[in-house]
Amino acid sequence: MLSLAMTIIMAMTMAKYLTTKNQVINGSTPWPPNTVLWPTIMLLSISATAFLLNFTIIIAYCWSVKAANTAASWSSVFTITFGLMRTGAWIVAAVLFRIGETGRDLWGWSCGGSDNISQDLQAVVNFNTICQTNVSLLPILRSCAQKL
Repeated sequence: MLSLAMTIIMAMTMAKYLTTKNQVINGSTPWPPNTVLWPTIMLLSISATAFLLNFTIIIAYCWSVKAANTAASWSSVFTITFGLMRTGAWIVAAVLFRIGETGRDLWGWSCGGSDNISQDLQAVVNFNTICQTNVSLLPILRSCAQKL
């Protein structure tokens, strides 16, 4: 469920950026020039991958316990490897997401960088909603970063 929630939040943030990045009012767009997207893309990719892997296991159990057990025994070696890779990927994503906060990334811009743009541009994108939604991920990212 956590992976699904993070995937939805990151996808909604990216979708809002992509649908509003070319809107020009008084010669300006709502987003900063040279917007940094990689932290959002990386977190979206990792959360979506984790969701798909977890969803596959759930589907195997829905098929039957025997099918799930067969799938689990088939991938016993890969289970540990993928678990370590997922944990490592979450930690890397959390650290890079925090490091990437330059004020030009989607999170940094929505949580303060956009304060000085015109009201007309702020009407195009509700930066407060984007900020609050992404800030809800902060405790999760911090806990991952602290486990380093």
